[in-house]
Amino acid sequence: MKLLFVCLLIAVTPVLAIPFPDALTAADVMITNAVKISEGLVVGNGEMNAIIYVAGKDLMLRVSKNDVWDGRIDTSEDPALPKVDPASHKLYQEKPGNPPSWNKPYPCGLPCADIKLGTLDGEVGWAMKLSLAKAVATVTTSAETTTVRALAQANVFSITSRRKLELVGVPQKFLPAATNGEEDGIVWLCQRIPGDEDIKGMEVYLAAGTKGERQVVAVVTSTDTAEPKKRSVQLVRETLAQTDDNAVKAHEAVWTEFWAQSGVLLSDAQLQKWWYRMVYYFRCFAKKGATGVGLKTSFDGLAGWHNSYKFNYNIQQTYLSAGPIDHPELVEPIIDVLANYWPRARWFATNCFIGCEGAFVHSDVFHPHEPDPAQCKTRNRHQCAYIPWGYTLGMQGHIAFLMWEYQQYKPDLVYLKEKTYPMIRDIALFYCSFIEKCQKDDKGKYIIGPSYFPENFYFGQDNVAYDLPYISYALKAAREAARLLKTDDALVKRIEAVLAAMPYYETVPDPNQGHQPIVTYYRGVKEFPKDDRHASMIQAVFPSGQVTWFSPKEEQELFKRTINHIGKITTHANSPVTLAIARARLGMTAETLNNITMDFTQHHKEKPNGLFAWKAHGSYISEQVGVARMITELLLQSVDNIIRIFPAWPKDKDAAFTHLRAQGGFLVSARQTGGQISDVTIESTAGGEVHLVNPWPGSTVCVMAQKEVRCREMKDIISFLTEAGLVYRVKRK
Repeated sequence: MKLLFVCLLIAVTPVLAIPFPDALTAADVMITNAVKISEGLVVGNGEMNAIIYVAGKDLMLRVSKNDVWDGRIDTSEDPALPKVDPASHKLYQEKPGNPPSWNKPYPCGLPCADIKLGTLDGEVGWAMKLSLAKAVATVTTSAETTTVRALAQANVFSITSRRKLELVGVPQKFLPAATNGEEDGIVWLCQRIPGDEDIKGMEVYLAAGTKGERQVVAVVTSTDTAEPKKRSVQLVRETLAQTDDNAVKAHEAVWTEFWAQSGVLLSDAQLQKWWYRMVYYFRCFAKKGATGVGLKTSFDGLAGWHNSYKFNYNIQQTYLSAGPIDHPELVEPIIDVLANYWPRARWFATNCFIGCEGAFVHSDVFHPHEPDPAQCKTRNRHQCAYIPWGYTLGMQGHIAFLMWEYQQYKPDLVYLKEKTYPMIRDIALFYCSFIEKCQKDDKGKYIIGPSYFPENFYFGQDNVAYDLPYISYALKAAREAARLLKTDDALVKRIEAVLAAMPYYETVPDPNQGHQPIVTYYRGVKEFPKDDRHASMIQAVFPSGQVTWFSPKEEQELFKRTINHIGKITTHANSPVTLAIARARLGMTAETLNNITMDFTQHHKEKPNGLFAWKAHGSYISEQVGVARMITELLLQSVDNIIRIFPAWPKDKDAAFTHLRAQGGFLVSARQTGGQISDVTIESTAGGEVHLVNPWPGSTVCVMAQKEVRCREMKDIISFLTEAGLVYRVKRK
C-alpha cells in the first residue's frame, strides 16, 4: 500500500457559468417546416410541455401536462386477482390473459389541448430553431418571427406573435368534448375527465390573453387547485402584468442555473449533441415537485400500454440519468409517485402473495395518484393486474434501484429516513418473506420462484436471470440503509441469511463461443437463448451492478460472452441503453461505441427535431433520455463507491467534462487530450471518503501545497477523506 497526498484547493464558490457554452449551442435544433406532429420541436418546464409543428398553414402547439390522466379502471368484469403461493410454488388464477379492464382505453395519460396560431397573409417559407440554452423555440417565415417558451417559473406558455390564437380540444371517444368560454377578454378552454367510484375525475383549464404581440397561455388543473378556472385566468393576468423582458429574464435564469450544473465537451460531435439534447428533454418533463411521467411525456397521440408507469424497465430507464448528470432532483418525481402508491403496494403484497410481508409494485402503475385500496369500493379495489409481467419478482429490486441510487448520488439521511428507506425496507421484507418460503437445492441454495423472465415463456420459472441480481441489490441496499440509520437489526439478520443462500446464475454452453458458458433465462430451461428483448440476462452488470469491473475475471468473462450473445439475438427495441452501459462497465470500449452507432442509426433513428424515433415505441417516448446516462458512463463510472475516469472513452478521442456526479455525492471534472488525462478535480458535497481508480496506473499522485490530505493507494485505487464543500485536485507527480 502506498501513502499519497492530494492537495486541498479551494472552498466551493457558486458561479452560474455554463461550462462549455459552445458545445451546448452546437446542440441547438434547426429544421424546416415540421409538418408532422411526430417531428415537432419540444419546449417544456418540467411540469408541462408542448410539441410545436405546422398543420396546413397554421402553427400548432400540442400541450401536455404531467398530471393529466384519466384514472378510471373498470374492473366490473375482471376475475379475482391472481395469487402466488411461494411455499407451494403455485399460481391461483381464475382466467389466464389480460383482464377486461386492460382492454379499455383508460386508464391513460392524456394531452391537454392544442394551441392554434393561425396563418398570416402571404406567408411562405418556414424555418424552426430550438435553443437549448435558453429553452426557446423560434419559428421564422416571410411574415414574422414567432417565439415560444414554456416559462420555467410558471405553467405559462409565453408566445410572441401577431397570429390569431385559438384554444382547441383534442377529441377522445371516451371523453366529453372540451368547452370554450371567455371572461373579461381572457379566453379559456376546459377539458373534463370523468372519474369513477374510487378516483376523482379532473378538470384541465387553459386560459389565454394578449397584450400587443405578446400572447400567454396558462395551464392549470384541478390537481393544482380547487379552482383551476379562476387560477388560470389569474395566471394570465399576472404574467401579462410583467414586462416581457422580466418574464424572459426569469425564465432564462432558471435554465442558465440548470446548464451551469454540468457539461461535456467531446470530440465526437454526435455523442456530444445527443448528451445535451437528452438532458434538455429530460428537464422538459422533470423537475423537483413535478408529477412523474409515464411512457410518454409529449402526446402526439395516446401512448401504448395505457401510458402507465411501466416498471419492468421503461420507467427506470427514464429516470436513471439524473444522478450522474448532476441533477439528482430529477428523479424525485418518480419517487413521489411510488410514495403515493405505497399503500397499494403493501396491500398488493399481502393480498396477492400468500403469507408475504412488505410491499410489491405491479408492473403497471396507472396513475400518479393511485387511490388507497382501503378506501376503494370497486371490484379488486381499483386494481388491474395480470400474469405474467405484473408479477415478476426482480422488478422490486429494479424499483429499489431508483431510490437507492438517489441516496448514493445525493447522500441525505433525512430524505432516506423519511422518504425512501420505508419503501426499500418493505421491498426487502417482501423478498425475505417470499424467499424464506422457497425450497432449497442440494447445495443449500434457494430455488426462488415462481416468477417470470421478461419477456419470454410463461409464469412459473425459478432462479430467473433478471430476478437474482435485483433481489441481491435490494437486500444489500436495505442492509446498508438500515446500518446508516442504525435501525432494523432483526431485518438485517434476515437479509444476511437470505443473501448467504442466494443461488448463482444459470448457464448453458454457447457453441458459437467455444462451448463456454453464458447466462441463460432460468433454472431448468431447455431452450438455448434465442431472444432477450430487454437484455434481462445481463442486468447483473447494469443497472444492478452486481457484476463489475472489479469482479473476478472469470465472472466478468461470463457476462462478456453473454453480452456478445444477446447482441446477436436482441430485437434492439428495448435493450440499447442497457447493453451499451453493460459493455462500457466491463471495459468493452470498441464494442460499446460500435453498437451505439448501429443502434442509433438503424433502430432508434435520430429525427430532425433532435429526438429519437424509438423502435416499436414511437416518438416522444420518455425512456430515450437514458441515452444521457449511456454517454455519461463512457466518461465517468461510479460503482461500489469507486470512481473511474474515462473508463470507456477511446484514447484517440479528446474529451472533457465538468461536474458529472459520482456515488458519494462527489462532483468530478476531468480532461483527456492526446490520450492523456489531466485537470482532475473532485468536489465533495457531503464529505466522506473518495475511492478513485488511479487515472495514471503505476504513477504516484503528487502532493501539492496548502493543506495536505493523507491518501492511501491499494491495487491502483486511491482513497482519501474529504470535507463537504471543498474541492480537491488530483495530479500525477
